[in-house]
Amino acid sequence: MKKTIKFSNASLCEYVAKGAGNKHTLVNVFGGDVIVSEMPAQMMFGIYIELMPEPILTPVVTVEIILDKSVIATLPVDVSGAVEGRPLNVVIQSLTFQIENDITLEVVASAPGRGRTTMLSKRLYKGVIPQLS
Repeated sequence: MKKTIKFSNASLCEYVAKGAGNKHTLVNVFGGDVIVSEMPAQMMFGIYIELMPEPILTPVVTVEIILDKSVIATLPVDVSGAVEGRPLNVVIQSLTFQIENDITLEVVASAPGRGRTTMLSKRLYKGVIPQLS
């Protein structure tokens, strides 16, 4: 069995903003699955990932954004300058798409000689949005 790509954190939010000192602001983080009140729905997401670099066979890790088993984006991530043991931030500030029905959103990383690693998986579905009191 191939080793997987290591990561320490993966978050789905509405937007990711770069801040000072290599910090990022994650706006409206989704802690669980994403519930929408109406379908179809126009969705805007930001994705924040902390890869944990280690010696691998290639200087590039491929990150795929997948909606219901269909790849909607493929992003090459240069890990050649990464320092082993220190997280490498992968930031997708904003990604907009239309959903017509209940789906699953996944973020998967791969590299030659490594197994595919699912870093994030969320269901997006129509339902009653809980109200905070």
